[in-house]
Amino acid sequence: MKLTWRKNIASDYSIFNNAQKIGSLRKEDLFTDKIIGKIDAQEFLFYKKSIFDSSVSFKNTEDSSQIGNINFNIWNNKANIEFGGKRYTWRYNNFLNNKWIIESTTGNKAEYTSRFSNGEINIKDDDQLMILLGLYVKKYYQRNTFIIFFVLFLPIIIRSILNN
Repeated sequence: MKLTWRKNIASDYSIFNNAQKIGSLRKEDLFTDKIIGKIDAQEFLFYKKSIFDSSVSFKNTEDSSQIGNINFNIWNNKANIEFGGKRYTWRYNNFLNNKWIIESTTGNKAEYTSRFSNGEINIKDDDQLMILLGLYVKKYYQRNTFIIFFVLFLPIIIRSILNN
Protein backbone atom coordinates (compact mmCIF):
# COMPACT_ATOMS: atom_id res chain seq x y z
CA MET A 1 0.00 0.00 0.00
CA LYS A 2 1.30 3.46 -0.91
CA LEU A 3 0.32 6.44 1.26
CA THR A 4 1.41 10.06 1.46
CA TRP A 5 1.97 12.35 4.43
CA ARG A 6 2.26 16.09 5.04
CA LYS A 7 3.67 18.01 7.99
CA ASN A 8 2.37 21.46 8.93
CA ILE A 9 4.18 24.36 10.62
CA ALA A 10 3.31 22.97 14.08
CA SER A 11 4.97 19.65 13.12
CA ASP A 12 1.65 17.82 13.07
CA TYR A 13 1.42 15.08 10.46
CA SER A 14 -1.54 14.22 8.22
CA ILE A 15 -1.66 10.87 6.42
CA PHE A 16 -3.48 10.38 3.12
CA ASN A 17 -4.59 7.51 0.93
CA ASN A 18 -5.30 8.84 -2.58
CA ALA A 19 -5.79 12.40 -1.27
CA GLN A 20 -8.29 11.23 1.37
CA LYS A 21 -7.11 11.94 4.91
CA ILE A 22 -6.97 8.70 6.89
CA GLY A 23 -4.83 9.67 9.86
CA SER A 24 -2.86 12.19 11.86
CA LEU A 25 -0.08 12.52 14.40
CA ARG A 26 -0.29 15.58 16.64
CA LYS A 27 0.86 16.88 19.99
CA GLU A 28 -1.81 16.54 22.68
CA ASP A 29 -1.13 20.05 24.02
CA LEU A 30 1.71 22.57 24.26
CA PHE A 31 2.87 21.56 27.71
CA THR A 32 3.36 17.80 27.41
CA ASP A 33 5.34 15.37 25.30
CA LYS A 34 2.24 13.28 24.66
CA ILE A 35 1.44 12.64 21.01
CA ILE A 36 -1.95 11.42 19.73
CA GLY A 37 -1.91 9.23 16.65
CA LYS A 38 -5.14 8.54 14.77
CA ILE A 39 -5.56 6.28 11.82
CA ASP A 40 -8.89 5.09 10.44
CA ALA A 41 -10.98 4.36 13.54
CA GLN A 42 -8.04 3.71 15.87
CA GLU A 43 -6.39 6.17 18.25
CA PHE A 44 -3.06 5.73 20.06
CA LEU A 45 -1.23 7.74 22.69
CA PHE A 46 2.59 7.99 22.67
CA TYR A 47 4.10 9.11 25.98
CA LYS A 48 7.33 9.18 27.98
CA LYS A 49 7.30 7.86 31.53
CA SER A 50 9.82 10.50 32.61
CA ILE A 51 11.51 13.46 30.97
CA PHE A 52 14.94 11.79 31.02
CA ASP A 53 13.74 8.44 29.72
CA SER A 54 15.04 7.37 26.29
CA SER A 55 12.01 5.21 25.67
CA VAL A 56 8.41 5.92 24.77
CA SER A 57 5.39 3.76 25.51
CA PHE A 58 2.26 3.70 23.43
CA LYS A 59 -1.24 2.58 24.22
CA ASN A 60 -4.64 2.20 22.66
CA THR A 61 -6.81 5.08 23.89
CA GLU A 62 -10.02 3.06 23.59
CA ASP A 63 -9.21 0.73 26.46
CA SER A 64 -6.00 2.37 27.80
CA SER A 65 -4.08 -0.86 27.32
CA GLN A 66 -0.35 -0.48 26.76
CA ILE A 67 0.58 -1.92 23.40
CA GLY A 68 4.34 -1.52 23.23
CA ASN A 69 7.52 0.50 23.62
CA ILE A 70 10.03 2.37 21.50
CA ASN A 71 13.62 2.43 22.76
CA PHE A 72 15.73 5.16 21.16
CA ASN A 73 19.46 4.99 20.52
CA ILE A 74 20.35 8.66 20.17
CA TRP A 75 23.97 8.06 19.14
CA ASN A 76 23.26 6.08 16.00
CA ASN A 77 19.72 7.27 15.10
CA LYS A 78 18.09 3.89 15.55
CA ALA A 79 15.07 2.78 17.50
CA ASN A 80 13.89 -0.62 18.63
CA ILE A 81 10.14 -1.06 18.59
CA GLU A 82 8.33 -3.81 20.47
CA PHE A 83 4.64 -4.59 20.16
CA GLY A 84 2.41 -7.55 19.49
CA GLY A 85 5.13 -9.90 20.70
CA LYS A 86 7.43 -8.81 17.85
CA ARG A 87 10.54 -6.65 17.60
CA TYR A 88 11.24 -4.14 14.85
CA THR A 89 14.11 -1.79 14.08
CA TRP A 90 13.61 1.76 12.84
CA ARG A 91 16.62 3.27 11.03
CA TYR A 92 17.57 5.82 8.43
CA ASN A 93 18.26 4.29 5.04
CA ASN A 94 20.56 6.94 3.54
CA PHE A 95 23.11 9.62 4.44
CA LEU A 96 20.69 12.54 4.00
CA ASN A 97 18.23 11.03 6.51
CA ASN A 98 15.32 11.53 4.13
CA LYS A 99 14.62 7.81 3.80
CA TRP A 100 13.98 5.44 6.66
CA ILE A 101 12.61 1.96 7.19
CA ILE A 102 11.05 -0.22 9.82
CA GLU A 103 12.17 -3.80 9.50
CA SER A 104 11.97 -7.05 11.38
CA THR A 105 14.12 -10.13 11.16
CA THR A 106 11.90 -11.29 8.30
CA GLY A 107 12.58 -8.19 6.19
CA ASN A 108 11.25 -4.69 5.54
CA LYS A 109 7.85 -3.85 6.92
CA ALA A 110 7.56 -0.21 5.86
CA GLU A 111 9.61 2.33 3.88
CA TYR A 112 9.30 6.10 4.26
CA THR A 113 10.61 9.02 2.22
CA SER A 114 10.68 12.71 3.03
CA ARG A 115 10.81 15.87 0.94
CA PHE A 116 10.98 18.76 3.44
CA SER A 117 7.38 18.77 4.72
CA ASN A 118 5.81 15.83 2.90
CA GLY A 119 6.60 12.33 1.78
CA GLU A 120 5.48 8.81 1.03
CA ILE A 121 4.94 5.59 2.94
CA ASN A 122 5.19 2.20 1.29
CA ILE A 123 3.90 -0.48 3.62
CA LYS A 124 3.56 -4.17 2.82
CA ASP A 125 0.79 -5.01 5.26
CA ASP A 126 -2.25 -2.98 6.19
CA ASP A 127 -0.88 -2.25 9.66
CA GLN A 128 -2.19 1.12 10.82
CA LEU A 129 -0.01 1.31 13.92
CA MET A 130 3.14 0.71 11.86
CA ILE A 131 2.27 3.72 9.68
CA LEU A 132 2.15 5.94 12.77
CA LEU A 133 5.27 4.44 14.37
CA GLY A 134 7.50 5.34 11.43
CA LEU A 135 6.39 8.97 11.49
CA TYR A 136 6.51 9.22 15.28
CA VAL A 137 10.16 8.11 15.46
CA LYS A 138 11.09 10.55 12.67
CA LYS A 139 9.34 13.36 14.56
CA TYR A 140 11.22 12.42 17.75
CA TYR A 141 14.63 12.51 16.06
CA GLN A 142 13.91 15.76 14.21
CA ARG A 143 12.93 17.47 17.46
CA ASN A 144 16.04 16.21 19.24
CA THR A 145 18.28 17.35 16.38
CA PHE A 146 16.76 20.83 16.58
CA ILE A 147 17.30 20.96 20.36
CA ILE A 148 20.93 19.83 20.05
CA PHE A 149 21.73 22.41 17.37
CA PHE A 150 19.98 25.12 19.36
CA VAL A 151 21.95 24.30 22.52
CA LEU A 152 25.24 24.07 20.60
CA PHE A 153 24.81 27.30 18.67
CA LEU A 154 23.04 29.40 21.29
CA PRO A 155 26.34 30.57 22.90
CA ILE A 156 27.67 31.60 19.48
CA ILE A 157 24.49 33.52 18.68
CA ILE A 158 24.47 35.26 22.06
CA ARG A 159 28.16 36.16 21.80
CA SER A 160 27.56 37.56 18.31
CA ILE A 161 24.64 39.69 19.53
CA LEU A 162 26.55 40.98 22.55
CA ASN A 163 29.61 41.91 20.48
CA ASN A 164 27.55 44.11 18.13
